Amino acid sequence: MVSDILKFSRYTILMMEGVTFSRYSNNELYECVQIPFQDQIFSMYIILPHEKYGLSEILKYINVIEILEFMETSERQTGKIILPKFEKLESSFQFSGDDEILKHLKIEDAFDKNRADFAGISMDKNLHISKLIHRAVVKALQLESPPPAKEMIFVQIIPQPITFTFIADHSFLYFIADKARNVHFIGTYYD
Repeated sequence: MVSDILKFSRYTILMMEGVTFSRYSNNELYECVQIPFQDQIFSMYIILPHEKYGLSEILKYINVIEILEFMETSERQTGKIILPKFEKLESSFQFSGDDEILKHLKIEDAFDKNRADFAGISMDKNLHISKLIHRAVVKALQLESPPPAKEMIFVQIIPQPITFTFIADHSFLYFIADKARNVHFIGTYYD
């Protein structure tokens, strides 16, 4: 469902909205919402600074694991979420053996000709990794109409009051994590 169109002096942003039962928190710097995927194993988290241009400051201090731990203790609430409409999010990184991130993760031997050991997959003693390319794509799928039902079940839905409204109308941080707190995708949205 597409919400109103936000109009600015230079451009127009299509927005999508929905009402969901999600974990939500709000502190002095930002608000955070968890949007579970259908399988309930993965969730998207969105961290929206209160200050319109506050994302760069938030990124200096934010700790994703602390956010995940805190969100697990937050109560689920019924809320309205409004986000910029997107079809897919993409992220791509290229690493080499001298990259600081790989050193921090203790992934160095695989890039060294003398120390790499891929004996389990190849007989070539000189096999090593010259570069690593990480690419992730997340697609947003919207069903135009519900799939045909084979049987009908009638359930009376008692509406819950909306306790929060989350409007992502400026830059924010988002990431996808599983229940074990493994982060699979992270990115920023800049308007």
